[in-house]
Amino acid sequence: MTERVTRVVVGHRAYRVDWAPVDDSSDGEFLARRGVVRVDPDGDEGHLAEVLMHELLHVLVHDSGLSLPEPQEEQVVSALAPRLLDFLSRNPRCAAWLIAAGSSF
Repeated sequence: MTERVTRVVVGHRAYRVDWAPVDDSSDGEFLARRGVVRVDPDGDEGHLAEVLMHELLHVLVHDSGLSLPEPQEEQVVSALAPRLLDFLSRNPRCAAWLIAAGSSF
């Protein structure tokens, strides 16, 4: 098993990833002002990966400057997170190429 990530960089900002219980009934949260993504560590790795992807998509929406009403953002993020994670896991060569090609700009 790979060690869990504790830091991600999006745009020009670093975000801390905390593997700690979340205050409400959700499995994760993005605290934009604090620069923190929190994922409740209680779950299997597959579920945790999906929760982290979900929260990272919130980070990307925030970083992009998009201003979506909360229900719409949640709907988009919830729909995309499992599909993006599935795509990356089923297409590792494509993921590797995207990472390599993307690092050149």
